[in-house]
Amino acid sequence: MIRYSVKGKKGRKVAAFLGVTALSVALLAMPVMAKGTGTVTGTGVNVRKSAGTAAEKVTTVTTGDQLRVTGSKKDSTGKKWYKVTFTQNGTNYTGYIISNYVNYKKDAVTSDQTTANQAAAAQTDGSTTVLDVSGIAKDIKQNTTNQTNTGNTQNNNAGTTNQTTAAKKTGAIQGDYVRIRKKPVAGTVVCQLMKNTDVTVKSSKKGSDGYIWYKISFKYGGKKKTGYVRSDLLKVNETKQEKAADPAQSGAEQANTNGTDQSTVTSLTDAEFESYLTAQGFPESYKQPLRQLHTAHPEWTFKAVQTNLAWNDVVAAESAVGKNLVSKNAIVSWKSLESTAYNRKKNTWYGFDGGNWVAASTALVQYYLDPRNFLGETSVFQFESLEYEDYQNVEGLKALLAGSFMNGDYTEPDGSVRNYADAFIEIGRQVGVSPYHLAARCYQEQGKGKSDSIKGTVEGFESIFNYYNIGAYASGGNSPTRQGLIYASGQTSGANNYERPWNTRYKSLLGGAEYVAQKYVKVKQNTLYFQKFNVVNTKNGLYKHQYMTNVQAAASEAQKMSKACQAGDRLVFYIPVYTGMPETACVKPTDNKNPNNYLATLAVTDQELTPVFDPETEYYDLTVKKKVKTAEITATAVAASSEISGTGTYDLERGENVFTITCTAQTGEVKTYTIHIIRK
Repeated sequence: MIRYSVKGKKGRKVAAFLGVTALSVALLAMPVMAKGTGTVTGTGVNVRKSAGTAAEKVTTVTTGDQLRVTGSKKDSTGKKWYKVTFTQNGTNYTGYIISNYVNYKKDAVTSDQTTANQAAAAQTDGSTTVLDVSGIAKDIKQNTTNQTNTGNTQNNNAGTTNQTTAAKKTGAIQGDYVRIRKKPVAGTVVCQLMKNTDVTVKSSKKGSDGYIWYKISFKYGGKKKTGYVRSDLLKVNETKQEKAADPAQSGAEQANTNGTDQSTVTSLTDAEFESYLTAQGFPESYKQPLRQLHTAHPEWTFKAVQTNLAWNDVVAAESAVGKNLVSKNAIVSWKSLESTAYNRKKNTWYGFDGGNWVAASTALVQYYLDPRNFLGETSVFQFESLEYEDYQNVEGLKALLAGSFMNGDYTEPDGSVRNYADAFIEIGRQVGVSPYHLAARCYQEQGKGKSDSIKGTVEGFESIFNYYNIGAYASGGNSPTRQGLIYASGQTSGANNYERPWNTRYKSLLGGAEYVAQKYVKVKQNTLYFQKFNVVNTKNGLYKHQYMTNVQAAASEAQKMSKACQAGDRLVFYIPVYTGMPETACVKPTDNKNPNNYLATLAVTDQELTPVFDPETEYYDLTVKKKVKTAEITATAVAASSEISGTGTYDLERGENVFTITCTAQTGEVKTYTIHIIRK
């Protein structure tokens, strides 16, 4: 005879009636690992083909990755390993991971599991031994009553069936690491769910991005949670009865429940998009290029960021000498002519940040500041959100890195080999930043990859790497590269160490990503534009705390970012708007004429001018004796492109003589010098 317990019911049944033999009872009593979910708690944790560190490596996982735990096994040393399955970058994996690095939560017990897995031996002391879902025996005190349980099992199961088939929609997540948000579109992320995670659909609503968003409930980490998921990332399961009960269901929702391609969720119509642009507060001068982008990419979302800053104030602040730089080899109109930026006496520009960079002109700064100049197919990517999103994958990264020094694998100082694209995906997911952005930033900073910053061979900084060039600026007699390696080695202090010393390539990639996430992306500077021009982060000071000084950096990096874009990606762009902007977009300067109209020398042969010649001084006196009847005036220009007039040999009259010498720059600007000669 066997005492059993089903959902609180108790009684006696003959073993034969239940179909339970002595052998089946023995099997039920064996400890069996319960299936469940696991969350990885370590960085770069190996998954192996079998239990044990000697087994072949399958892949690596990192903090926050979700796994399906299907069993456990001990290795030869007695350490426990979980057997897991999961999807990574579109590939399904099965393997073993050491239990130390997994936060395991067993599945909740259902009535069917309880009925199938519980059995008990007959007791006379008022207790029943019950097997829980994990197969481990537990003693549960009960009142011993000899009641017949006829029909109880059927009734109980019927109640469960009714509850399961109640008028509630169920669904399964479509995609890996899908973000669940507190509110539709841009709400705080509750968690990330893996593909095929079961959820209950509670309601739906249309988001400001034009998509249907489902409110769902689900189990996560053993706790019930709720949140919103975009409709194209959820497959909804509905019976015909449920569909008939909801005649008001929208066409978009029906598309999601009929097994059709969910990437075809209805986007905003032209009229709706027009209303959306107005509601966002985009000026008329923004709208035409945005209309063109919407026509080509209806799945893209454009959000206006109302800075409430006056355009002229922003231009003035960002044009301050030294704040925005350009190559010293740039054309003249791109370079500032302010006295602290340009030496007219020598026709040279003062160098910044190591000497190869000079201050950018106001005309160039306002061109790159004006968002309307960058609303094209590729240039718009400087406004793309830099937060981690589900659509970002290895394929996109490989497209971005194609032809670069990061196209493939890299070798660590210990000889181990890893893939750049895999590393960026893993790191981006871990820090919550777009892996495309991280890869493009390293690409932008390192160019062809030949910099000493990432060689790991600089004397005194062996095996030290700085992919993001963080802290790399000329200081204390050190070059930017050396100063950056000092930072990477951990010799400088700071509130956050960011994984320093960066004595492996991976630590440099990860630590730099943490720096970018915490200091920029998470403090509103979540686009390339806002990292270049800080017009949003008041905490660190507007126009300060700007990641790069190269005025062209955001536009250049956007070109790289665009290469990772794949058809159907639902991108979000944050585009700034200023008050008092010009009616049309600012024009990019193209003039390369030299504006220098200074003289380098000015003299009267065999005579001395008063005061001593200086290119900035325009008026001179000279007194000569009566016997001096002529004056030979000579001059040379600072810029070879300038033209001089007024030089030559002149007869001197008794008394006052006035001569003017002009220097005309290539731009047509004229500077006039005057020599006043008195002949006694």
